[in-house]
Amino acid sequence: MSMGDAVASFLGKEDIETKNMCLSSMANFRDGKGYKVGPRQYSGETYRWKDVTSILRRCITLIMWVMQSILLRFTHNADQVLAGFRCR
Repeated sequence: MSMGDAVASFLGKEDIETKNMCLSSMANFRDGKGYKVGPRQYSGETYRWKDVTSILRRCITLIMWVMQSILLRFTHNADQVLAGFRCR
């Protein structure tokens, strides 16, 4: 079976599990009530880049960035200190 066969099979058969779910979002599945089948209104809502990631992920990224900045500054200062002790 090739990738083309899988795509052709997917396009050829209607999937009853995802029927009428073209406008579903993660919020529809997170609440635990399930997805309500039927027509939905398109909201046209736009999101900012910060809304895409979770607060936890942003905090972890910020902490890692601060740590690497401190580490780079420390290693840069260490090179300067060690340069003073080198024999000339």
